[in-house]
Parts: sequence; C-alpha cells; structure tokens
Amino acid sequence: MKALSTRRERGAALVTGLILMGTLTLIGVLAITSTVNEQRMTGNQINRQRAMEAAEALRLAAAPVVEAHIYTRGWPTSLAGGQVGVGDFNQAIPAQFSFATDADSVVPDLYNANGVGENPNNTFSMTTDITYRLDGNGDGDYEGELDRYAELKVYRTVVSNAPGSAIAMVQGYEGVGMAAGAGGSHLFMEFRGVGKSANGARVVVGSEYRHVIRN
Repeated sequence: MKALSTRRERGAALVTGLILMGTLTLIGVLAITSTVNEQRMTGNQINRQRAMEAAEALRLAAAPVVEAHIYTRGWPTSLAGGQVGVGDFNQAIPAQFSFATDADSVVPDLYNANGVGENPNNTFSMTTDITYRLDGNGDGDYEGELDRYAELKVYRTVVSNAPGSAIAMVQGYEGVGMAAGAGGSHLFMEFRGVGKSANGARVVVGSEYRHVIRN
C-alpha cells in the first residue's frame, strides 16, 4: 500500500486563481470603460448632428427672408422699426426667428456696413443678426431631442457689377447705375450659421450669398 503524501501545498493554485480573477476583472473594467466611452461618443455625435441640422435649417430658411429684405430695402412693419408693409415684403418670417436690434431698438438693415470689430476670419467676432429657437418638447430649453437652436451672422462682403453689364450713373443705394440696377450688379454676403445643442455641442457652417440687384 502506497502512503499518501503529507507534503503541504505551497499556494500555487490560490495564486493562479487570484491572477486569473484579476485578469478577468481587468478585462471587465476595460470593457465597461470602452462601452461608456462609446456611449459618450455616440451622444456627442448625435448632439453635433442636431447642431448641424439647426445651423443648416436657419441658413436655408433665412435666405428668402434676406432676399425680400434687400429687394424692398427694409424690414416689414411686424419687426421693430420696420417700414415696409407686410404685403409689400411678400415673404413670411418664421415664428421661430428673432432679430437683433441696435441701440435704438430697431432691427438694422443687413445690406449696410458691417458692425465695428466684425472679422470674417473670427466667427465669434461677428454680430448675430438672426436667432432660430425651436422648443419642440415645450420644456423651456433648447437642448432636447426635438429642440433646435442656431444663430445666423450676416457679413456683407462686396458689391460688384456683373460681367458684361453696362454702367450708368451711380444710384443712391450704392454702386448700381440704371443698367446695372436692372440685374447687372451683385451684392455678396457671407452667411455664417452657428448651431448649438446639448453638452456644449457647436457647429459652424457657412455659405456665400449673392443677391442680384434688380430694382
């Protein structure tokens, strides 16, 4: 009969088990951390997309409003200081739009000179002219899934005669003669839209706007 060994275990199994448990714990922590980071990245991407949608929506919706504003040389009487009849303005202004006013509480004309200190190379030095607010869920803020918030900065760049247009005497509204005033002159502006969303998400979009002066 073979005698049983009385040699004591030296803890190898315990140490191996602890190492294995530690490794599995580390893998679990890394997996949880990775999942949390992915959720944050997804949330940030969603917020960025909402900000982009708001900026683009404002930029596109504002174009016909600015077009009517330049064509009629003013704002409708529904806005502060407006002198153009609503029927003559002939362009509905979205209820979600609000307009910046000057020191006299009047909405300034966008086709005049730019504000002091405005620099197109620095978006945040440019004056916010139109603000778009949509409280889709009615909770009083503009950061929810159904909410949208954006600001539009309009920067006048240059007035130039169209190629091939005849140039007659300059009119009072600058740089367009009789022939140029019939569609031969262009007013260029830059539209800079800044969309905002939850967690500080912010997107800046821009486009060049050309108005054909025809009156």
